[in-house]
Amino acid sequence: MNFAATVAVRHRSAVEVLSGSFLGDAASSLLDMELIEEADDELRDRLPAADRLPEAMLLPRLPAGHWWWDRAQ
Repeated sequence: MNFAATVAVRHRSAVEVLSGSFLGDAASSLLDMELIEEADDELRDRLPAADRLPEAMLLPRLPAGHWWWDRAQ
């Protein structure tokens, strides 16, 4: 996975953790969910061509719902 893809999946995980763990129900009113869906579509389009990150670079205890990390397998 190239540097830009690595940054993208880390940021996507940060958005997911912040919205799920800290913002809860308020996330939908504070975040532009349409923009997040567009970013997810972009990740789906671009990640299949990327190389998977080495296990050492994956976040510890990564939630299963963070599909973008495993997308490039």
